[in-house]
Amino acid sequence: SLYLRGPTIASTAWDRHALERAMIDAPNDPDAWLATIDGLGVRRVLINFAELDRLSRSGYTPEALSAEAAGVLAERLRVVRSWPELGVVYGVVP
Repeated sequence: SLYLRGPTIASTAWDRHALERAMIDAPNDPDAWLATIDGLGVRRVLINFAELDRLSRSGYTPEALSAEAAGVLAERLRVVRSWPELGVVYGVVP
């Protein structure tokens, strides 16, 4: 189990959140993506690649918010823990 304390920002397949907007505005600039979420006070990120893949197959994931783009973002995080068998990474914004 993973329990997170404090404010949480979560996205769904139906809303456009700040990270997605940053990925659209600067599609090849993960530093801009990190600056955007850092500006919102985000310090920790949980990426569920399995869920992104599932949503992509269903057609509900915006193109900018792909598993590939999330992988680029994950490479920039300081990984705290990962669950490869689940396709999940938990990291800290540098």
